[in-house]
Amino acid sequence: MLHTTEVDELAARKKLLVMESELNRQALQHETARIQENLARWKENTLGAGRAAYPWLLAAAPVAGWLVTRKAGRVTGFISKALIGWRLIKRFMPLVSVLRTKGPSEPSP
Repeated sequence: MLHTTEVDELAARKKLLVMESELNRQALQHETARIQENLARWKENTLGAGRAAYPWLLAAAPVAGWLVTRKAGRVTGFISKALIGWRLIKRFMPLVSVLRTKGPSEPSP
């Protein structure tokens, strides 16, 4: 069995660890509360800026769309044609693979 001094040391160590754990728990609660406050403040500021900018964005959206289509007409035309080609290839690729596997048919006499 352990000596009484060793038991006393272990009990003191346990008590110290329990106090340290309680301090860490309180620090964690404090940090969580601080993060929640900062998040609430950020959310309030962000939504406020979004609400203030909404009328401007609503008015600028048609102008921006017109500018994009006017300036990027060639690029978007190429992209749309490439997408159509890709869809056609995907659709008819099984047919092409079937025709390749059959090979040339021999003429009947």
